[in-house]
Amino acid sequence: MEHVCPICHQPTQIDRDEKNFKDYICRTDVDKHVYMYRIVKDTMTQLKVRMTEEDGSKLYFKVLYDQDRSEVWTKTNDNERINIGKAFVPDFSDLDKLKVKIKTYLLFS
Repeated sequence: MEHVCPICHQPTQIDRDEKNFKDYICRTDVDKHVYMYRIVKDTMTQLKVRMTEEDGSKLYFKVLYDQDRSEVWTKTNDNERINIGKAFVPDFSDLDKLKVKIKTYLLFS
């Protein structure tokens, strides 16, 4: 099975290959995004994404599917992670809309 980054559509690389899991990563355009995820028994259990805004600020989110929760944060809030009590499903087909969703979580938390 080929693993492809949904942001830039380039193949991801294996970052860690352990007995119980594999971590995949895309650093194709590290200035614009980093996309990482963990596969355990053919199932994605974690997803972590960093996206860069036009002004250079960075938005982060992590989805812990195995714990049914998510986290969002920025570098400007001292890396304080906002816990979201559910695992949200990111829609990478519209990155601007996804960024707005993350900013909304940050604003109202």
